[in-house]
Amino acid sequence: MPPSAPADYAAALAYIRDLGRAGIDLGLERVRAVAARMGNPQDSFRGILVAGTNGKGSTSAMLASILEQAGYRTGFYSSPHLVRETERIRVQGKDISPEDFSRSAAAVYEACAEEAARRPLGRPLLTAFEFLTLLAFDAFAKAKVEAAVIEVGLGGRLDATNIVEPLASVITPIGYDHQEYLGNTLEEIAREKAGISRPGVPLISGSRRPEARRVLLACHREQGAPLWQAGTDFDFMPLRDRHMHYAGKNRTWRDLTVGLSGIHQLANASVACAAVEALLEGGKLQITDEAIREGLARVRWRGRLETLSTSPLVLADGAHNVDGARVLRRYLEQYVPFRKIHLVLGQRPDKDAEGFLAVVAPIAARITLTQTSDGSLRPPESLLPTASKLHGNVVVEPDFERILRQVYWRKPADEMAVVAGSLYLVGEALSLLESGRIEGYEPAQIKSL
Repeated sequence: MPPSAPADYAAALAYIRDLGRAGIDLGLERVRAVAARMGNPQDSFRGILVAGTNGKGSTSAMLASILEQAGYRTGFYSSPHLVRETERIRVQGKDISPEDFSRSAAAVYEACAEEAARRPLGRPLLTAFEFLTLLAFDAFAKAKVEAAVIEVGLGGRLDATNIVEPLASVITPIGYDHQEYLGNTLEEIAREKAGISRPGVPLISGSRRPEARRVLLACHREQGAPLWQAGTDFDFMPLRDRHMHYAGKNRTWRDLTVGLSGIHQLANASVACAAVEALLEGGKLQITDEAIREGLARVRWRGRLETLSTSPLVLADGAHNVDGARVLRRYLEQYVPFRKIHLVLGQRPDKDAEGFLAVVAPIAARITLTQTSDGSLRPPESLLPTASKLHGNVVVEPDFERILRQVYWRKPADEMAVVAGSLYLVGEALSLLESGRIEGYEPAQIKSL
């Protein structure tokens, strides 16, 4: 470790990014030890843990918005960020300041240094994600957060966020992702996700796949965790885009408006509603019907079916796995059937690019394979053989900024550009557009179609 804590925001970022080179090392013992040296900041607020494969960020954002409207001083921890690391840690809907970020980074660093002196490992004590997680908990404690929604990073059982003792454990739909860490079957993946459950604590599941449901039912029986399963204990009725009815075990909320577009977001909203219902049934929080309505209507979650501009029409979506690709395709077929689709695609090396392309390629008029400026995605030329088998109009352009410049210079009236395949690519699109470097960009007055 460097001889002293990072002195400012830039130094803190540099240190955390350097930790990122060490990769992933799942486990809770090191995180618990460092948290204890910090005074266990995770015990200073009431937490809700949200795990899952798809929809956990959106569901978390909805829950945080509802808690804010209910009058709680609310924290929200999410990952990854799109443009700036401070996005991961929010208090009352706003990113923490760089000064607060660096102050909490120093607190984590000092606790790490004390613990590392006791057990030299020959490598950093914490991974980048573990460090950021404790940084978030410290920032929440310093900000006197009352309730926090914590999005689990990877899996659940051994994820750093799982040192929180939650008021409720929420699991969004489970699919195939991160198999090298979580297992190769849905049952194995579900068991890892279900590791956030606790005896007697409500367990809310949005998964409708039988394999996952069996695992969660077994967890409910073994731990005595009250179980709420989508399609059995709660459900939703879509009315139109961004509008639905919710029916739960004991409560019904009619004609709810959701601030995010797509039928999958209505499903996510029903999971958030079920979590609120479970908390109300247990008397753990006080939330009015009006807070639920306002929270869902006001929720914002960037990079998920987000309309970036209308002239030209550009949509950004962080879908990166096969289930996400199906949602994206369904949305495009339902809401923009009159446009030619220019799919601008990049994917991380650990994703199922062939499966993703097999779903979305048939609806695209053309496909451009690209890369982020930091080279964090798969080399686009490596995707070309697969993409060319699935589509007859595929090109490689590694310079993503050049693609955006061409789109905003041409302003095609009959085409829609869809940036997808990775939240990292979506984040770079937002960064480039909002920096003023792309001539002709004017932000959309709407955030969804």
